[in-house]
Amino acid sequence: MGFRGLSLDLFAQRMARFYADLDYLHPFSEGNSRALRTFTRQLAREAGFDLDWAPRNADGSTRDRLYRARDLSVIHRAFPKLDEPRAMETDDRMEYETYWVLKQLQQATPLDVIIRQCTTPLPERHHALPRASRDEPEEEYEPE
Repeated sequence: MGFRGLSLDLFAQRMARFYADLDYLHPFSEGNSRALRTFTRQLAREAGFDLDWAPRNADGSTRDRLYRARDLSVIHRAFPKLDEPRAMETDDRMEYETYWVLKQLQQATPLDVIIRQCTTPLPERHHALPRASRDEPEEEYEPE
């Protein structure tokens, strides 16, 4: 699954999944959110979209909206299908406590909706070079 040639809605869905997967990995001790926003903006540009995170960071409430959506997506990666019966039966304290955080985040705007709101297709001339003109093949991203 790549990002090129997708409709805006499908791009937003796939980018949200990819962003959450990367955020779940949390590779840096500091700066993960900034690095992910920069990386995903460039990746979007390569795919023919302008992903402008700035509107989501305009003030505290819009930034919090993004972070709640991100946290909800990361929880779904860390604890797939976490529900109340599972939380009540687990011996894993983190899983139990995460369920209660998940309940608070249930009303969060989904990450793909936020990405969709921040993304516009670029005119053809702004896209990256066609894949055929590059040395390396395009690799497909396949989330688990």
